[in-house]
Amino acid sequence: MSRRGKSLSFTGDGINELVELQYGDKQLFALLVLLFPFVDAWNHFHIDHVFPKSKFTKIKLKNAGVNDDKIESFQEYGQRLAKFAIVRGA
Repeated sequence: MSRRGKSLSFTGDGINELVELQYGDKQLFALLVLLFPFVDAWNHFHIDHVFPKSKFTKIKLKNAGVNDDKIESFQEYGQRLAKFAIVRGA
């Protein structure tokens, strides 16, 4: 990367920007490859396999015990890396 003029160091602001990447952002796959070493970057992966969007439907969230007043927040969590990790660990 240094030969290409790219820095491999991160600032606090840079990390905050990375963890706020939303589902569908082209940069998200590269970040997930760094975070999850089991991902084979040479094969075609769908990010949805790491972020199971299907688990964030209103019905599935209700069945998982999420209160009605929190469903919209959980759906937003499912779109972001950092918040998704917090919800998943909860």
